[in-house]
Amino acid sequence: MSGGGGSGGGGSDVIGGIKLTSPLFDRYQAIAGPLTEQALDSLIKSPDWYSLPPVVRQEAFRRTIASTRHAAAAQMQVMYPALI
Repeated sequence: MSGGGGSGGGGSDVIGGIKLTSPLFDRYQAIAGPLTEQALDSLIKSPDWYSLPPVVRQEAFRRTIASTRHAAAAQMQVMYPALI
């Protein structure tokens, strides 16, 4: 299952090897955005966040964003089985 990724800020417009239509990509972003925001907010509110080295914080952000995009892609595949 492929999903979020890509180099743009909004993730990939391809899920399961299928290019999303504009309305489906909007739906994907509507799912991925809040998931990502909540996860990143949780990271930066952790007590020791700012004591971590910048490279560690950057990697945590990168992995969190990838994970939430993957979760959003999986949710899209549940909602739209044709994307599997």
